[in-house]
Amino acid sequence: MSPKMREFMGMNKQIGNREKGMGFKTITFHQTLHLCRFILDFGAAKMFDTQSEESHHIPDKRTAKRTSQQQEEFDSEVAIKKHQRIAVSLGHEEVQGRKRWHYSRGFFDHSDRANKDVSEPFQPKLSGVRVKFWINGGVMQHKVFSKMKHKELYKYDVGTLDEINSTLHDVSDVLDFFDVYSEYKVYDQRNENHRQTYRAAPSYKGKAHNDWAMFDLRTPDNPTLDHVACHIKCFIDLRNLPMDSEDFEFEAGMYALVDVGHRNPDPNEQGLCDMVEPWMKLPSKVPGLRDRFHQMQLVNVKRLLCPAIVVADLDNVNPRAQMRLTPRSLWAHMFEDWLKAPHTSDYDDESELE
Repeated sequence: MSPKMREFMGMNKQIGNREKGMGFKTITFHQTLHLCRFILDFGAAKMFDTQSEESHHIPDKRTAKRTSQQQEEFDSEVAIKKHQRIAVSLGHEEVQGRKRWHYSRGFFDHSDRANKDVSEPFQPKLSGVRVKFWINGGVMQHKVFSKMKHKELYKYDVGTLDEINSTLHDVSDVLDFFDVYSEYKVYDQRNENHRQTYRAAPSYKGKAHNDWAMFDLRTPDNPTLDHVACHIKCFIDLRNLPMDSEDFEFEAGMYALVDVGHRNPDPNEQGLCDMVEPWMKLPSKVPGLRDRFHQMQLVNVKRLLCPAIVVADLDNVNPRAQMRLTPRSLWAHMFEDWLKAPHTSDYDDESELE
């Protein structure tokens, strides 16, 4: 592990070169060299972690700012407000399920209380802003049902409206209308609260909010698309389709309209970093929309696997290029593999790292 710490410090100086202040001539940076010896002397790193000591005074500083700032009453006001803050914090923890403690009788047993933060199992559901779409005289119309402010700003882009219009005409023989929602909620035990919300709204708190997620898009012709990053544009409720109908390419259910991502084929983008994966969107197949919009697909939410963190690759000359962050659940395994791998850089002079 010691050579890896030296390699880590060298990479840190190359990638995040600190030019202001003392640069890397700090105790925090230098003590990284001694981390291996500390682990041998004191055990796991959490046994000598100073994070809590660095941050324990922050709540008291906030409390002090909420006083009258008068010198004569400053000490007493800080003491009173600090006591009140602790009482509120204990009450909040008790509401969340923490056992109460009594001075002479110890803890009260509240094990029979249900944890309000953890969801009970529930069926997947659509929620959020509802938009009703229907056809009148051959023209698609819609109405937004919501109590949100500035409802007039809730407008889908042209590419999304074109796909909704196409879907609406496909089912118009059996459905007079369908609803489009901004949220999809599902029970997911991988989260601490056992629930996961996917959001796709053209206007949420003043700006567009469209989540990314991983979908299983495998087909008999292409069985490799088992984990595809997709940008969700909206959720369409097609549960009212006839269950026994064979006239449609999709069955009754809840669907997500997504921009489909594809692995970036550029060889120069491959292997740049283990923490991100290069992805990209493809241009729309609709004539006139290729320059501004992307290729879309209607996918059953049963194929939704998990959330994804994807950001635009701003340094890429291709405006459709994206970067997907490697899931956090894999970081520990990646770090372990890195420690076991032969180190790639040799830093013999310790003075360079001091």
